[in-house]
Amino acid sequence: MIRNASMLSAVCALACASTGPGSADSREDSLVERASAFLSGRSDTKDQASRDPAFKVSVLHICPVQAPTLGEHVLYVEQATAEALTQPYRQRLYVVEAAGPDRCAHGCSS
Repeated sequence: MIRNASMLSAVCALACASTGPGSADSREDSLVERASAFLSGRSDTKDQASRDPAFKVSVLHICPVQAPTLGEHVLYVEQATAEALTQPYRQRLYVVEAAGPDRCAHGCSS
């Protein structure tokens, strides 16, 4: 299963529900940190490809990077086919930030 930015709102809702008391800023920081941690890691599309022979297996590597000019929580996203892991066909930076006390938002830079 791919854990991608489209799941961000669900992750944020769960993180908010478990954040507990504290200032709005600290809850938002915790929410953004949890969303960034959830999105980080390796994922692939093996399940989708197993059901559709025309679908190629893609692998995503997502890790936090320091890019202070973009924001405090920035993720590097690299996407490649399973057959050519050393030749990514998509590279992006996701900036994850609070969009209010109960929501996260992300921006993307290719």
